[in-house]
Amino acid sequence: FQGSALFDSMTVFENIALPLKETTSLPADRIRKRVNRKMEQLDLYMINDKYPSQLSGGMQKRVALARALVTDPEIVLFDEPTTGLDPIRKNAVHMMISDYQKKYGFTGVIVSHEIPDVFYLSQQIIMINEGKTLFQGTPEEIQQTSDPAIKEFIYGFEKETNGLVGIALPLQGEKRFEEKMAKLKHRQPAFSLVLLTLQNLDELNRKVSQNILRKIVLLIKNSLRTTDTCFRYKSNRIILILPNTNEYRARMTCFRLSNKIDDREISETKQNPSLCFSLAAGVAEIKENSSLEQAITVAESRQNIICNFRAPNPEEEL
Repeated sequence: FQGSALFDSMTVFENIALPLKETTSLPADRIRKRVNRKMEQLDLYMINDKYPSQLSGGMQKRVALARALVTDPEIVLFDEPTTGLDPIRKNAVHMMISDYQKKYGFTGVIVSHEIPDVFYLSQQIIMINEGKTLFQGTPEEIQQTSDPAIKEFIYGFEKETNGLVGIALPLQGEKRFEEKMAKLKHRQPAFSLVLLTLQNLDELNRKVSQNILRKIVLLIKNSLRTTDTCFRYKSNRIILILPNTNEYRARMTCFRLSNKIDDREISETKQNPSLCFSLAAGVAEIKENSSLEQAITVAESRQNIICNFRAPNPEEEL
């Protein structure tokens, strides 16, 4: 399934019919009826006589799935089914697998490195490393694990960072937003965007501001779920993308974050008596057909200060 594995010299109909011809003794007319029925069920219309090279990548995946399901199997293996696909087509394939699994009741075994996407598709997760099973359980359980090796793998699904303790680059953040938008179009649960702005940070020298930003990013990431995305947007802004989260729950996330940061010491407040800056947060629940820029504009218009950082005056220390 990773490359669809369709035979280039066969038409779509011939590719789908192949398992029935090779493994059953059904007459030609019954094979034709089963193939046509499966193509209709998978919304494959008017392409019987086309060849794989004449189809889009997504359509080839659907034909490959039709071929896999034409024998009504109990188990279907999907080997890296979204390799080489862009975010929108990748999510379309994930939705296709999920929808047809529910419709036909087969057991799907998906080999994938797509984290956290597989958490939304699966009822059970097995994590294998060098031939050994490191974890077996539900998506909820793996996201709550305290095993450092598993947490490192999960949090490392986005390799490219900007050096701020694993925070993603804007490009990865934009990609994640597009993926969530694709899910939203398929009636998936709502998701929200949180815009965090460190105000007055540009008044500090670069070394101090980077140290402060690094510490705050650590606090933020330790407060998020595995499925949440955190990425830097401009020099003093951080964006959080929170799947399965409405506006109320996103505001509660900001509230918990403010309490957690307030309870921690930012060491530079002791080293720099004149240091004074704030952390502001704004929330936007994403609507269908929203762009990232529109969501950021809405969140920015709703920003309020949730934390203030300043060194105590000499009188306050007495």
